[in-house]
Amino acid sequence: MKAPRRGEELEVCRVRKNADEAILFRLRELNDELCADIRVHYEAADGTWRPTRRGICFRVEELGAAVQDGLAQLRAAAANWPPADRPTGKDGPTANEPTDLPEPEEAPL
Repeated sequence: MKAPRRGEELEVCRVRKNADEAILFRLRELNDELCADIRVHYEAADGTWRPTRRGICFRVEELGAAVQDGLAQLRAAAANWPPADRPTGKDGPTANEPTDLPEPEEAPL
């Protein structure tokens, strides 16, 4: 697979999220840096896929460490879920309830 040239994007894979949306994994050049762009796209009426603001873009060199650190913290939080001092219903916490989880640490850059 070739890296994209200036101004080009390369779609690496697409994961269907629901009937109207997909998560696109793309390589793109941004400010002379090769970046991994992982973003939700929606299917427009004309059949084209258009990006939303929901997504993240990392320099390729930073991606591995950031993802590994984030996954490790998610696993640790999940192992302690739900917090012992908090009752939960069958659906877990609501969107307005605090999660009582510790603040995440920043991934090293």
